[in-house]
Amino acid sequence: MNYSKLRIKVFFQMIVLIVFAIIVVEVLYLFLQGRLGEWAVGLLQSIFHLEFEDARIIYQNTFRKNWDLIMFVAISVFFFAFFYFSLSWFTKYFNEIDTGIDMLINGEDKDIVLSSEMSSMEQKLNILKQALEKRELEVKLAEQKKNELIMYLGHDIKTPLTSIIGYLSLLDEAPDMPIEQKAKYVKTTLDKAYRLESLINESFEVERYSR
Repeated sequence: MNYSKLRIKVFFQMIVLIVFAIIVVEVLYLFLQGRLGEWAVGLLQSIFHLEFEDARIIYQNTFRKNWDLIMFVAISVFFFAFFYFSLSWFTKYFNEIDTGIDMLINGEDKDIVLSSEMSSMEQKLNILKQALEKRELEVKLAEQKKNELIMYLGHDIKTPLTSIIGYLSLLDEAPDMPIEQKAKYVKTTLDKAYRLESLINESFEVERYSR
């Protein structure tokens, strides 16, 4: 997984910007050729109040002898100007990633789709999306199982509790019950109480592990 497509596109974009800047400067030079010297000399005369010959000499010594440097500066200026305005195509990738992250946060069902140059990031975001959906499903299933188990334990708790109440009621209503029968009821009630205690402990364990 890499961003070779994006790297290649950025590389060619830079080449196009450089070539475009050179073409613009050359076109301007050809368009202004012959007039550029007149304008430069006239500008020097008006700004510094020079004679024509003095202004022409300054133009020759300053501009004509450093023409390569001036061209380089002009091309650089146009290049950075074009580069600045072309950044909008690059920032769209960050906007796409931002939109994909918003889809993850909002839990949308749609797949995250990015530009072909960002296929690696698209794949990673969709894998993360699937992992989050799987985790959410596992949490829901665990919650459902916990609720079902608590419901079953509640039903199981009710059975021995009903038996305990029944046997204790019999013992209370028949104080003259034979010793053997009373001992049998007491033992049965105690067994049901132990069973009830075990079920209650199980319900506490389920609640503790579900947190």
